[in-house]
Amino acid sequence: MTKTGAPGSECRSESSPMLKYSIAILAAGRSQRMGRAKQTTIFEGETLLARAIRVALESEVGDVKIVLGYQSEQIAASLQNESVSAVSNKSTSEVSNKSITSYPNYVSIIVNDDWAEGIASSIRSAVQDAIDCGSDALLFMACDQPYVDNALLRSLIEAFERTSKPVVASYYGTPGIPAIFAKEKFSELLLLTGDKGAKRLILESDAHLVPAPLAQHDVDTEADLDACRLNNQEENDRWLTKNALAVTTTLTRKNQIFPDEAFSKELA
Repeated sequence: MTKTGAPGSECRSESSPMLKYSIAILAAGRSQRMGRAKQTTIFEGETLLARAIRVALESEVGDVKIVLGYQSEQIAASLQNESVSAVSNKSTSEVSNKSITSYPNYVSIIVNDDWAEGIASSIRSAVQDAIDCGSDALLFMACDQPYVDNALLRSLIEAFERTSKPVVASYYGTPGIPAIFAKEKFSELLLLTGDKGAKRLILESDAHLVPAPLAQHDVDTEADLDACRLNNQEENDRWLTKNALAVTTTLTRKNQIFPDEAFSKELA
C-alpha cells in the first residue's frame, strides 16, 4: 500500500466531537467486464469516480480516501479535469478547489499495489489507513454505484450512531455497500483475501440494515451503464414499498430475510 500526498494531509479532520469516520472509495479494479476504466467513465456529465468523491464530500461524514490500483497514475491525473474534484497543484492526492473549499474534509489517494489479488486487498489497504488515522469507523463506497447519494451516507451514519451496531449496511435485495464498520471489526476485515468482499462479515455480524434502493444500480458492463441511465424514481419507490418490511429486520433475524437455501446461496 502506498499513500500519496503532502505530509500530514492524509488524516486531518475530526468527524464529530465523539467519533471519527473515514470514507473509503474502492476504485482499484481493472474493469475487465466493462472493457474500459469504470473510474473515468462519464455519467451525467462527470466521471463515476468524481461523482463518488463529490457525494462523499457532500455527506460531510469524514475524510475521503480513494483506493486506486490498476492505472492509478492515469486515473488520479484524470481528476485534474473534473470541476468538482480537481487535484490541487500542492499535492497529487489532495482535492481542493473553489467548488469544495467549504467542506471540512479532505481527499487523499491510497495506491493498492496488490490490486490484482482482488477487492479484499483494497479493503485491507483502506482499513490499515483507517487504523493509522485513528478512525473509529470506516464507511466503504464503490465508484460504480452512480445513484448512491449523500443522504444515504448520512442515513448510514445516523443508524450507526443510533443503534450502536458494529456494522451498518445498505440493503437492496441483498446487504452490501455502502456500509460502515466499527473499529472493532477492523481486525476481521484485515483477514479478507482474494476477490471476496465483506458481505460474509456483514451477514455474520449483528448488523443493522438501511433500505437503499438506489444502491442496487451498479455499473459492471456497458449494458449496466445504459440501464442506470434509464433509472427513474418510480422504480425505486416501488422497490422500497415492496421491501419495506424486510429491511426493518436486522440480520440477527437473518432467516426472515434469507430462507436457509437463499442464505446459503448469498454466502457462496
